[in-house]
Amino acid sequence: MDSKEHLKAKRQSLKLDIYYLSGYIIETMISYSFFVSLGWQKNNHIETCPLYDKGFKTHKLTAKMTFATSKAHCDYSGITLLGVKIRNDVERKMFNEWNEVVRYQNPKTYSKLEFTESDLHIYISDINLMYNQLKRKYFV
Repeated sequence: MDSKEHLKAKRQSLKLDIYYLSGYIIETMISYSFFVSLGWQKNNHIETCPLYDKGFKTHKLTAKMTFATSKAHCDYSGITLLGVKIRNDVERKMFNEWNEVVRYQNPKTYSKLEFTESDLHIYISDINLMYNQLKRKYFV
């Protein structure tokens, strides 16, 4: 493999790594808002919260959101990615199809998602916006 191909493979791998980590950021923010809505206090161990082990432990973002809104009555209205319809088809697919196994996929063979570095930049910007909106709404 020449250096140009090697660099391209490294960029693709880095792109998937960033995408992989971005899903955990979203998952963590959904979890945080869920537990705050249940009355969790930051000095209490999270496992003492009601519903901790009642089906919330999933990596599927849409399932986690549904659980949070139905069981803890989280209000995501006006929250980027969570309560505002994602109009960009690529970004919507990135959100809906994220899962933890993307980290272990070969970048050359993982074709479930096609997105560019520019798409990823937009997605990361929206995650940052979502983070700030949730922080203002739910920060304990």
